Amino acid sequence: MPINLALVVLFAMLSVFDLVMTLGVTVTPETCEESNPLAAMVMSQSGNAGTIVFKLLMVGLVVVCVDKVSRYRPIVARCVLVFAVALMSAVAIYHVYIACFFAGESRQLENLNKPNTEWVEQQESKLREN
Repeated sequence: MPINLALVVLFAMLSVFDLVMTLGVTVTPETCEESNPLAAMVMSQSGNAGTIVFKLLMVGLVVVCVDKVSRYRPIVARCVLVFAVALMSAVAIYHVYIACFFAGESRQLENLNKPNTEWVEQQESKLREN
């Protein structure tokens, strides 16, 4: 019994989303870092190219292992694949949360850097009155 193609495709799509978000979020390493220590080591030593290769190899490893297991224990293989999809879904939700959090934080920082024109005008009018 072959592995469930829909689950494999979903796992691959979630993994690609993880890769894209990882590369996008870790552009500013002072604010974000890779949570996976092995991936962080690869990222620090090999940069984005190494990260891409590493993450794609991990996806391939999971798919090959699930395929091998599915030949003898199809129910176990399906459970492993469902677990992998659930795990990658949690990672995707975490990435969305981080992206929203930092987007809000950057907007707040932008507002702090903008001068409060109303306050400045009030101060200037007080100076003119004196």
